[in-house]
Amino acid sequence: MSGPALYRYYPSQAALIEALRAQFFEELIAFMRAAGEQPGADTPGRRLNAICRALRHWALAHSAEFGWLFADPVAASRAAALPHDAHQASPGAFGQVFLEQVAAIWHTQRFPIPDLDGMPTTQVEQLIAFSSRIDGLLPPDAAHVFLKCWIRLYGHLCMEVFQQVAFAYTDMEPSFEECLSELCALLDVPYEPPV
Repeated sequence: MSGPALYRYYPSQAALIEALRAQFFEELIAFMRAAGEQPGADTPGRRLNAICRALRHWALAHSAEFGWLFADPVAASRAAALPHDAHQASPGAFGQVFLEQVAAIWHTQRFPIPDLDGMPTTQVEQLIAFSSRIDGLLPPDAAHVFLKCWIRLYGHLCMEVFQQVAFAYTDMEPSFEECLSELCALLDVPYEPPV
């Protein structure tokens, strides 16, 4: 197919790039959801463990795609220029899979939450706004725990995929599992080592 022929299907280069990004996000999301539907993932905590491990597995097996999705400022700026409804499979949808599992844990059993009175006002305001944006799926104090877990998980993954700690670790699986066990502790669900 010639270059000009592509524009019969996409109005611009930015739209083409966003369509490719959307396909990668859809693949990642489907991979995470499939892991959460395995027979052994029969509780919210086990589903969370399975989904987190699937996320890491996909990211390591598709490091170039992961980098393009999450570390390419050009692709991100082009995507931001598109209409909002063009983002059918976006970083928000990708994070939604993790959010759903944390919410399932919250609605099945409560996990420890912080006292919002002890937080800076600006942080509390942002948590209230975030809780509203997710339609109250988690109240602001539980949303704080979700965000704390998500930042740690995603941050650890980026450090590994982009080899930011290669000076110390050549195998980060033990460190990832330690991170996962800490997330389980924050969410008050059992951590189970990989089989």
